[in-house]
Amino acid sequence: MLCSSSTPHPSYPVWPRAKDRDDHCCTCYRWLTPSSSSMAATIPSPERYSSMNLPPRPGQSVSRQHGTEVDDASSCSRNLRTAATRVAWPGSQGYFRARTHSSPAQLLFYGVCCTMFHPPDLLERFRDDDTLRQHAVQRAKSWRALSLDELWDLVFGHTLPRSWMVWSDGTCPCCGGRVNMYDWDIDVWAKPWKLTCPHCAELFPKNNFSAFYHSGLDASGVFDPAQADRSLLLNEEHPDPGDPLHRFGVDDGHGFVNDNGDRWRFIATWLVYGQWKGLVWTGINRLAEAFVVTGDRQYSRRAGILLDRLSDLYPNFDYTEQGYVYEKLGNRGYLSNWHDACAEVLTLTTAYDRVRDALLDDDELVAHLSHRAEQFSLPTAKDTGTQICANIETRILQDTLDHIDKIQSNFPTTEMAIVLIEAVLHGTEGMARIHELLDDAISRATAVDGLSGEKGLSGYACIAPRTLAHYLALFARAIPGFLDQILARHPSLHALYRFHIDTWIGNRFYPNVGDCGSWTKISPAYAAVPLTAGGPTLAPSMFTFFWQLYEATGDVAFVQLLHHANGGNTDGLPHDVCHDDPESLQRRIDEVITTHGPLPGMRSVNKENWHLAILRGADEKRGLVAWLDYDSGAMNSVYAYRLDPSVRGRGAHSHADGMHLGLYYRGVDLIPDLGYPPVNFGGWSSPQAEWYKMSAAHNTVVVDGLDLANAGGQTLWWQDGDHVRGISVSASGLIEGEIFERTLVLVDTGAADAYIVDVFRVQGGADHTRFLLGPFGPLQTTGLELTATPDYGHDTLMRNFHGDTTPTEGWVAEWTLDDRAGLAPAGSCLHLRYTDLSRGVEAGICESWACYATYTQKEEVWLQRPWLRRRASSGSGALASTFAGLLEPRDGEPAVASVRRVDDGDGSRADEPIELHIQLTSGSSDHVMVTAGGGVCVERDGVDQLL
Repeated sequence: MLCSSSTPHPSYPVWPRAKDRDDHCCTCYRWLTPSSSSMAATIPSPERYSSMNLPPRPGQSVSRQHGTEVDDASSCSRNLRTAATRVAWPGSQGYFRARTHSSPAQLLFYGVCCTMFHPPDLLERFRDDDTLRQHAVQRAKSWRALSLDELWDLVFGHTLPRSWMVWSDGTCPCCGGRVNMYDWDIDVWAKPWKLTCPHCAELFPKNNFSAFYHSGLDASGVFDPAQADRSLLLNEEHPDPGDPLHRFGVDDGHGFVNDNGDRWRFIATWLVYGQWKGLVWTGINRLAEAFVVTGDRQYSRRAGILLDRLSDLYPNFDYTEQGYVYEKLGNRGYLSNWHDACAEVLTLTTAYDRVRDALLDDDELVAHLSHRAEQFSLPTAKDTGTQICANIETRILQDTLDHIDKIQSNFPTTEMAIVLIEAVLHGTEGMARIHELLDDAISRATAVDGLSGEKGLSGYACIAPRTLAHYLALFARAIPGFLDQILARHPSLHALYRFHIDTWIGNRFYPNVGDCGSWTKISPAYAAVPLTAGGPTLAPSMFTFFWQLYEATGDVAFVQLLHHANGGNTDGLPHDVCHDDPESLQRRIDEVITTHGPLPGMRSVNKENWHLAILRGADEKRGLVAWLDYDSGAMNSVYAYRLDPSVRGRGAHSHADGMHLGLYYRGVDLIPDLGYPPVNFGGWSSPQAEWYKMSAAHNTVVVDGLDLANAGGQTLWWQDGDHVRGISVSASGLIEGEIFERTLVLVDTGAADAYIVDVFRVQGGADHTRFLLGPFGPLQTTGLELTATPDYGHDTLMRNFHGDTTPTEGWVAEWTLDDRAGLAPAGSCLHLRYTDLSRGVEAGICESWACYATYTQKEEVWLQRPWLRRRASSGSGALASTFAGLLEPRDGEPAVASVRRVDDGDGSRADEPIELHIQLTSGSSDHVMVTAGGGVCVERDGVDQLL
């Protein structure tokens, strides 16, 4: 869901299971995204306005009337209340009321048709849709039922610490059950100020914190712990001071600490997910939505109460000094940590823009807030609607721009926050600046094969396409032709939304490159942008957006994608209340699908700048699909300027995973990358999380026990034929040595079966250890005489090393899948067999640590894996090695009967040719030759298979 990987968090965190909240969703990470956005449009002063050449709608005239410009900004809205201007908004119709705001020289479009992203015809559609209106009203009803005083009191100050989790690697202090990360339950309405253990249902904290909190409110309405009544800090279930449980579970805002020094930050976590996100932030968003679809000022007034009170306090929030993540102080943010702080201000800006006109002209709001200003010592006057809006704009929106470091987040969310805030503050007069910001963001978001270069393929790498899609769709919905113009200026947007089509394997998997995914999970949906019908929403339809992409690019894959995401039919498409003729669109989609088929015809793909190759056969759902990640770190990413090159395989959510080979077969990940680090074991720097990033945790070669350096490879050879596919990559920079080259040759043995010849050449350093990783399940070896061997060390999480210093050439390691996740086809029995053909090596097996499933669970397992090793003798110079082997996944009997190495190499050179004779059970015989520098020859029964 947004980070430099040094920051301890799973970005776009999953909230505790609150009963009433707005979801955040991002692929495999849920994140805060504004449900819609709107911008005010600035127009010049009245004198200049009369000369503006604003185009009328066809057949309409444009009449202009002006009110009187005044010097007193506070009376601007009243003096200009009758000033009406009938103008045409591009692509829209209706009346706009011109009113001054903030300064007498500036006029803004306000009212029910005031914003750039909510022109009059759009608002009319929203308000005419009964389902949408009822949905928004239902979502806002809890806040609508509160009094204005109750709403004002919901907002708290900066004097209480906040925490991202109760205890990231914790338990319940009552039952002892494991409750880590975000597993505590929160029900903001039924159980205020309480968190519930998901195991024993005990509520914490045990004291009445609400009473303690209200006893400590100072003259500004902010909690002062020095004023609070500490006699209230008792376990209400055990009020007797002599009771040993009298202080059990009691939290004064800094957590409950037991006799062992363990700390549970109940209230600090409640403040983030309950009071702030669950009540204040969600309330502002839902009330503003309800106002948009109803025009009822009861909703805008309540949103204004929350926004104004928040603006009183907002500049004082600083998560760096006031908040915790993984039991450590945070490193940026306002009420929330930096990633959510960024997304939250987007929503606040959107909500404010939706209600701003109503706030300017609400006497009841002014009366209530001015009375509050008399009761409390507040930082700004609240005598007019203009003052209230200025408070919000100055102390939330402008303060964010002035302290942009607090919301510095995953690219390009911060950039879009700047775009949105500047547009709301400056309107159309600032559009030149908006276009500059958009052009810069799009250029950087698409610089690396269409992506930003951030790793985490199915997670963090989706932030740029998802964020841009939302905001580009907002523009496209309001401005006819906008998307065509943007695509003409930025044709790389085509690649941005195509990337996650090209890398989606069998509509089931994305390679776990960097911080993303899990080795036990699938990716059944297109990751880059959520294409879901969902419920009624003010947000632009992504189905409409992808149809617009198709119209602009002619790429039918975008139509096939939206059709597939809709269940393989056109029912309800495009799920867009704003679309003029859904039935016509559905017919056009059906025509495309009839002509081109329901899914894109995918071939192998090599993203040479993102350094990811995927080798597909004709049947990618059942057959063998291999992938190669051939870089470490992300030094060509949008974050390159701030990454430390000396920190290997870290930054921009990358891992030290250079030259990792992955393999899917029959819909199962048989050679997994372990995926997202298990941060639930103590954060990003815990040994378990660090292990997932290390080179030794991957299917690659480790030199001298070091993680691979930050570098990328170059493709030497590429083949995507009907029966043979393959790649050869050179990446000597990964080891800062002379040679680091891997060649993969996939040769079909049937319609959905194949084998892989794998040759790895290394020169440099003095210790070359090749690690192989297979599926979860038992591993059997033949041809090895195993004895106990010292562990590898180097801070890796591996154990039980057994080895053979003189293994038999052609020794075999074979896994049998233990399909605990239930991913394999019914009735199948999947195996992965590795036949080693290396010479001059030690070989053996060991156990490698992993966390089964995702980072929210803590089931620890040990995977059996083979290893091969060559070590230089003292003073012999740089070590050279050639590792060779054959991999064959199977369901049933193997297709490879035998394999022999027939060249005369001894494994001591990195450039020695590898020549194999492979006998198939079908009776055919294959001859495969692999030479250094990407030379490959494949023959079957004497016939060249590469032609």
